[in-house]
Amino acid sequence: MRRLMIVVGGLVAAGVAVGQPPAKRPAGLDVVPADGFAFVSVNVAKVWDTPALKELRDALLKIDGADEFEKGMGFAPADLNRVTLLWPQFPVGFGSEDPMIIVTTRKPYNAEKLLKTLEADTFDALERKRWAPKAAPSLPKKVEPPPVRKDSPVPTAFRRQREEPAPATDVSAEPYFLGRMRRVLLLIDPTTVVFIPFTERNPTPLLAYLSQALRKQADGPLAAALAVADQHTAVAGIDFRPVRRQLDREEPFPRDLVPFRPLLQMTGGFATLDLDAKTGVTATLRFPTAEDATRAEPVLKTAIQMAVTELGTFKKRISTNEPQAAFGVPLLDAILGALDKATVK
Repeated sequence: MRRLMIVVGGLVAAGVAVGQPPAKRPAGLDVVPADGFAFVSVNVAKVWDTPALKELRDALLKIDGADEFEKGMGFAPADLNRVTLLWPQFPVGFGSEDPMIIVTTRKPYNAEKLLKTLEADTFDALERKRWAPKAAPSLPKKVEPPPVRKDSPVPTAFRRQREEPAPATDVSAEPYFLGRMRRVLLLIDPTTVVFIPFTERNPTPLLAYLSQALRKQADGPLAAALAVADQHTAVAGIDFRPVRRQLDREEPFPRDLVPFRPLLQMTGGFATLDLDAKTGVTATLRFPTAEDATRAEPVLKTAIQMAVTELGTFKKRISTNEPQAAFGVPLLDAILGALDKATVK
């Protein structure tokens, strides 16, 4: 298998030694399945602490509604360590394009506060609400069920349906349902939580993740990206084979993608981003054969130049028409400078 690499800003993608045991992953990435479809992970703490991005950080804190982030998510931006978006499988069906969100914090979070902020329910409590008898509108107050005697012969399993459940001593012992967000919340450990999209119409993302977690594959299409994730500000990996299969079924082939057809023969790859003294981007794309990689090389160069043009247009638009987003211009300048110096090998 041939690999085609993009090296931007003088950075070189780190390789994984054959036959060596996989490196220990950073918190938050240890729950990402190596045989998943795609993921994007950002070391938020590194971004937040980078001196060169202080202007960007200060501007973010001044945006209207910035304090709503903590109220809505239960975390303050400064408390975040890493945020990862994960697609366990290639999106198929209604709602399956929504990613899982894996959040790690710098220090242990307050689980009770988090559950209260997110209005979390256990599945048991949710079922109670669903099947609880509704009080008649004409009644002046809710009719309470008769108390259960302590010496009642009714088995405990049935008696609990008529009683309030005892408070859990371990908040991480079960999953929680977030009705407002339509997600399942898993408290993995004191610094890691997972938000999984879930609806009764499409439980596929939840089932896919649980299936992969049970298999615990040590190797897979995302393994190379996961191995270098802790060395960079951001990393993204993808298994492109499901995308190729989908494109092959398109009749006729999408006209806008015809010029990029050689590039779309890749089987997968990963990209990394660094925002520090060595600001730059690297990407490694895998192809079935050396000939496929050779044909994709000029197409990739063209795609990079198109990206530079589009980002330049976007930068000009927000600089003149969207002052609330202009704080991102320095970041765009860094990315544009790196892409403009890109070399393809």
